[in-house]
Amino acid sequence: MKHLSILVPDEQTNMSTIACIVGTLQIFSEANNFRKKTNGSALFEIALVGATKNSFLEENFISLKHQYAVSEIDKTQFIIIPASQIKSYETATKNNKLLIDWVAKQYKQGAEIASMCIGSFLLASTRLLNGKNCSTHWALSESFKELYPDVKLQTDKLITDENGIYTNGGAYSFLHLDRKSTRLNSSHTDI
Repeated sequence: MKHLSILVPDEQTNMSTIACIVGTLQIFSEANNFRKKTNGSALFEIALVGATKNSFLEENFISLKHQYAVSEIDKTQFIIIPASQIKSYETATKNNKLLIDWVAKQYKQGAEIASMCIGSFLLASTRLLNGKNCSTHWALSESFKELYPDVKLQTDKLITDENGIYTNGGAYSFLHLDRKSTRLNSSHTDI
């Protein structure tokens, strides 16, 4: 069974962040349900992972509690970074720094990573995208280029795939990531 970590940032988020998290959780949960019915076992162990223990993601009338802190997850095979409102991780809070460092460490240990929409800003903060192609929401492409000039932003690409790092553009194009995630059965080797 593959370990899948869906990041739950506990600050500077909006309803799109929650929609990305819940949508991703539902897609992979349904994949597990289908697999159980046809094959007898789930494909993924899904974990909602935040920076610290007992934090909530809250927006208006919705709150979402993650299950684990990054310090509790030693190894994961796949990380999904939802869209989040933060436009600069250069001034990251302590919790954002924990997420950034954990994502970079997990990739170096073999995890694949997918960012949704402007979740690419957090991913770029890890420096894992330096010299690589990346997609993000078209409306923030200029800000992205200013903050991360070492990343090759592909504004005309809906999804990019760079050695186990997947990024996508705006709106709900993250729903297309499931097509790329079929590669989860193999892991990347050149880091």
